[in-house]
Amino acid sequence: MLARAACGLGIGLVAGLVGTAAITLSQQIAMRFQGRKPSSSPVKAVSKVFGIQPIDMAAEARLNTLVHWGYGTTWGAARGLMTVFGLRGPWADVIHWGAVQGTAMVMLPGLKVAPPVREWGATDILVEGLHHVVYVTAVGLTSDALCRSLASAQPPSRLPWAMLASGVLAEGLRRTSRRRPERISRLSDRVRTSWHEVSERLPVGAGR
Repeated sequence: MLARAACGLGIGLVAGLVGTAAITLSQQIAMRFQGRKPSSSPVKAVSKVFGIQPIDMAAEARLNTLVHWGYGTTWGAARGLMTVFGLRGPWADVIHWGAVQGTAMVMLPGLKVAPPVREWGATDILVEGLHHVVYVTAVGLTSDALCRSLASAQPPSRLPWAMLASGVLAEGLRRTSRRRPERISRLSDRVRTSWHEVSERLPVGAGR
């Protein structure tokens, strides 16, 4: 179970990276059409939680990008765990979307880095939801594909060292068993000859 969870985390992080790339592209397209700048909510949330204050606008932009990619990649781990434990396909995507969207709508207003949801407006909620649809779809497709590929991969055919050692030992015992009668006969001849030599040197009473 631990190995499966570790595998799911690895798959999820890769899938989260792919999903973050997809939502980043989706957000950039939406910003061009809407004519607005990138959101600074990620860097504001990190600054408020960890007390980090960027020294200038360039540092703030770098930190904002880092938090954006780290947050999206980390959320992929949840989908990876669902995948390896059997929850896949559209239903897994729906659950994943609900978790990601719900967290965004609760966490950011809770940290007071975004207005309450009731002040967002229908268009903002719709656009945010569509971005997360793009994200969870990319994550889900990647995660499920990686899991299927891993399940269908055949392990390399190799001879375990224990099996090789046992084969060598069995062959050695077989050869030894063939030579044993000959060695025993040689040993018995030597013992008999030595006993005769000793008995000839001893007094007659001792040889009885």
